[in-house]
Amino acid sequence: MIGIAAMLKNRGIGYRGQIPWKKPDDFKWFKEFTLGKTILVGSKTFLSLPALPNRKILVLSSQLNYTWYHPQQDTAMSTVCLDEVYQISKTREIIVAGGAQVYKLFLPQITEFYVTHIEGSYEVDTFLPPFEHFFSKNEVIREFKGGKVVKYYN
Repeated sequence: MIGIAAMLKNRGIGYRGQIPWKKPDDFKWFKEFTLGKTILVGSKTFLSLPALPNRKILVLSSQLNYTWYHPQQDTAMSTVCLDEVYQISKTREIIVAGGAQVYKLFLPQITEFYVTHIEGSYEVDTFLPPFEHFFSKNEVIREFKGGKVVKYYN
């Protein structure tokens, strides 16, 4: 599995269910990286996302057999359970894209983690769990005004 996230220096990733910053270069990077791929998110993250065309979205939730309708998506997303995620990951690459609980659950399985380090100070109430100890290497792969993308891997 691969992970993608954006965080502040204090590890903040969200505020009241939304991303607290507006960084067009970070959103552009997310789009480029995830286009045509399968993304795994929790239900709260799914509902906070804008429309993400040309991606397969898996919604991890304890509410099995529930269909999620996104106000900006044309298609409904069915809930997947942990076993289904692991089965799908055997045949296709999955990108773990939040929220905090989903990251915490899957960090031990993530082999590459792309983290945008956002500059600035924003009000936050949700934090990315510590992940650095899972990886032995890191390198900056992209820089833009107000942030940089670091790839963590082994």
